[in-house]
Amino acid sequence: MELAQQELLCAGVPWMPLWRQPLHDGTLERCRVLVLPGNACVSRDDAAVITRFVENGGGLVVCENAGTFSEHHNTIARWRFANLFEKAIPLETPQPRRV
Repeated sequence: MELAQQELLCAGVPWMPLWRQPLHDGTLERCRVLVLPGNACVSRDDAAVITRFVENGGGLVVCENAGTFSEHHNTIARWRFANLFEKAIPLETPQPRRV
């Protein structure tokens, strides 16, 4: 994350870290893009807030293993952000048509 912070500073891009801050308090309303730099443990509540943020036009960058465990570091059956990316990426690769 330090490299990303340096790059943002050098580029003059304003940013703020969210260290254990509750997301449901409207914090994301001040943001255009949320970067999850390997936040493996994400609660269902935080995932729901992040999903609403994206559905309302916010950007999301998911790095490394973000959202792969519960907030208690338990293994989860489904990645917290699967629903966002399933909408963006077709599940089947289109086959070329023969003419």
